[in-house]
Amino acid sequence: MKVEELFTAIVNKIGYPALYSKNISFLYKQSIISLLSVVSSKWYMERELVQALATDWRSDFIFKTPFGIFKAWTVDARRRLYPTYEQDIRNIIDKKHNERIQNWKTTCINIWANIGRWTIELAKMWYDILAFEPVPHTYATLQENISLSNVESKVHTYNIALGDKEGNVSMSTFPFHEWANCVDEVRLAYPKSSPNHIKVPVQRWDCVENICPMLKDKAGLVIIDVEHYEYFVIQWMQDLFQNNNLDVFIEISDLSPHKQKVFASMTDRWYTQVQELSNNNRYFSKKN
Repeated sequence: MKVEELFTAIVNKIGYPALYSKNISFLYKQSIISLLSVVSSKWYMERELVQALATDWRSDFIFKTPFGIFKAWTVDARRRLYPTYEQDIRNIIDKKHNERIQNWKTTCINIWANIGRWTIELAKMWYDILAFEPVPHTYATLQENISLSNVESKVHTYNIALGDKEGNVSMSTFPFHEWANCVDEVRLAYPKSSPNHIKVPVQRWDCVENICPMLKDKAGLVIIDVEHYEYFVIQWMQDLFQNNNLDVFIEISDLSPHKQKVFASMTDRWYTQVQELSNNNRYFSKKN
């Protein structure tokens, strides 16, 4: 491991937890989990043992970050709440921020907001946020974090999944990992794990749009992170993409069975893939 990689690992796995949690018990637990995660990633031990330990150590942790206050249930949540996480997305949003404000494109659509990592930071930047999170217990934490960060007036939350149909959809949730919730139809991550299965309501975008009048003129930013379900989400959002000059960030895993369909849907008509970002994120902007 190079010196800079070692330094980055120490900062991310020990420095930030010490700075933001200020909790000795948490720091000890996350350090053990981080060490075992590195070991398991090298296949020296079964990853399931790390997941089991992380599940056993579930408890409330409060993070006071520069962009908001968050409650997170699992030790694994730590890295997504640090200021360096997905910095490349933040850089693009910062660069476009003044232009968006001047043009009154102040609404962000955060599809599967989870516990509010992007929802809250963007709300602090004077965006109105439409946050969709289908998993009930995650949605409850999202609402609590919105309250802790005092952005209730800027965020409109919806406890539903977006998709290409109306009704209910089966989802897998994982007690060790708050970000692993996924629709069973496309579940690829953590294939050896035993998830909990729940039913959540799903609606098409054209049904939701009727209760969000600010979308007609103010939408400027879309963030989609739906664990391989992105193709079904964007199928009924074509009017939104066509009629608005949006910046669109979509997490598209190389493992996704619909990866090429997502690219085709986004780029064939109105958008171009401007940049490939960290953590499988892709940035799309409107074609000139």
